[in-house]
Amino acid sequence: MQKDDHPGSLNIPGSAHHTWWTRALLVLAPVFFVIDLWCKWRVTNISTSSRESIAGIELLHNTRLFIWLPVPEWLLLVLTSVVFFAALAVWVYTYGKRTGVQSAALALILWGGASNLIDRIRFGATVDYLRIFDVVANIADFLIIAGILMLFLWPRTFFNLAATSDSPTKNS
Repeated sequence: MQKDDHPGSLNIPGSAHHTWWTRALLVLAPVFFVIDLWCKWRVTNISTSSRESIAGIELLHNTRLFIWLPVPEWLLLVLTSVVFFAALAVWVYTYGKRTGVQSAALALILWGGASNLIDRIRFGATVDYLRIFDVVANIADFLIIAGILMLFLWPRTFFNLAATSDSPTKNS
C-alpha cells in the first residue's frame, strides 16, 4: 500500500507524490483565480484609492511587462499568450508524470496567467490593485511568482520536469 492509498485520498495521477499541501494548492489555485477576477471587477467599479499607508488598494492598468519594461500592446498580448499556452502544453505533456510540487507550481502559474491573459484581452492591460510600498500588483501576479519560485527553488523540481516527462511511468 502506497503512502497516500487510504480512504478519502484524491485520485490524482501519481498521487503518491502529492502531499496535503500540494493538494491544497491544486484546489486553492482556481479559488484564488476567482477571487482575483472578483477583486479586479470590484476595483474597476469603485473610485477609491488608498495611498496614505504602506499598503492599500490602488487601481493601475499595467500596460508594461513586469511593471517596468515598455512593450507594444500587441506584442504583450502575444507574449502573454505564448507563455500561458507553453505552460499549458507542459501541463498536458507531463500529465501523470509530474511530482506534486511540479503540479502545484504549474497550477499556480496557469491560473495566474489565465487571469492576467483575460485582462490583456479585455482591457489591453493587466488590472493591478494591491499596492505594497511603491509596487502595485494583483493576486494573479503572486500566483505566478509563487509557481515560478516553487519550480526553481524546490530541489530537483524545474530541471527534473523534462526528465520526468520522458521517463517511463510506474505502470509501464
